[in-house]
Amino acid sequence: MDEPHYNWPKVEKMGFERQQRLIRVAYGQPTDLYFDGVLFHFKSKAEARWARYLEKLVEMGAIISWEYEPYRFIEKQMRLRKIRTYLPDFRVVEDVDGLAVKVWHEVKEGNLQQKNITNFRWMRKDYPEETIVLVCDCSRSPQSQQGKLISRAREHVHRIIYADPLLKKWSIK
Repeated sequence: MDEPHYNWPKVEKMGFERQQRLIRVAYGQPTDLYFDGVLFHFKSKAEARWARYLEKLVEMGAIISWEYEPYRFIEKQMRLRKIRTYLPDFRVVEDVDGLAVKVWHEVKEGNLQQKNITNFRWMRKDYPEETIVLVCDCSRSPQSQQGKLISRAREHVHRIIYADPLLKKWSIK
């Protein structure tokens, strides 16, 4: 199995080619976990924590299953000859009145950006049958900046889950 490519550590140019410095952030660190003997390479600790929570929900029978990054969506109406894609973090299969319903979960750990909201907007327009849930683990981020972006994202996602209280309740670190 090929190792996934991570852009870690990030390098910022300081104006001169020779002078660079490493940017290290509190979130975004890759994490590897085993579930049922399968190794998963999560892009951040928040994704790994959410996977542990989903695994507990599967054990309890609250959801049927989950998959990590199984499908990449492609924008149907290309603009400016640029292909735009979106890779949701999780596909969660829920049981709703005896029917298996798939829901896409996007996990953000205090790093919600305008480009994420743009992805949500075109996903809602091009794939209206898909359900997108934004999972915010925003306990470590400045609330004022993230609050504005979350309120903009609310228009384009089906629901927002604040993960920190859930994960604390289940003692998931």
